[in-house]
Amino acid sequence: MSFFHSFNMIGLSLLITLMSASTIAGEYDSTGIPTLPGNPTITSFPVCYKHTCEVVETQSLTRSEWQQINNIFQSPPHSPEAERVLIKKAVAHMEKLIGIKVNTSSDKGGNFAGMFEDGNQMDCIDESSNTTTYLALMQKQDLLKWHRVQPTKTRGFFIFGMPHTTAVIKETESAKVWAVDSWFYDNGVEPEILPISTWSDGWSPKEN
Repeated sequence: MSFFHSFNMIGLSLLITLMSASTIAGEYDSTGIPTLPGNPTITSFPVCYKHTCEVVETQSLTRSEWQQINNIFQSPPHSPEAERVLIKKAVAHMEKLIGIKVNTSSDKGGNFAGMFEDGNQMDCIDESSNTTTYLALMQKQDLLKWHRVQPTKTRGFFIFGMPHTTAVIKETESAKVWAVDSWFYDNGVEPEILPISTWSDGWSPKEN
């Protein structure tokens, strides 16, 4: 990662964090990154890549492609825990479907592993924005019964560590908040879902 990219990441993270906690559906931050997509549809939704959403393009899924996502939720979950298992599977499958369309199938986890790979690589801004969009599509199609999509959240500033951003969901009954972080792993691998407090403390898979 170049110095300038690191500097841009810090700037972007600060912008996201300074946003109001009461962000409403449909708002975008000042860089154009979706914080909580308000009206994505299966035939028209934003996908971004090439680090900090340098490229944002409109994508769509065919009826048969979306049916694959529907099928994951075919047996309605009877608890928030069970639904989070399905969310992991659905986000991973969405990444596979979209990866073919925008050449991110070879995207590697983290920021460095895919530096010299072919294809469009993504950082945590790209990943969290896209995951939020995918979750918003699931919510709009009434696939989520136990959770609601929230604005992205960023941790780490300057002396507190490298900024990092994640998608977020909240349980409808308990109000527990969870990070949905797909950045750690390669394209199409199930994301981590963990309590936002644990994630905010700097958690990473390497610690486990």
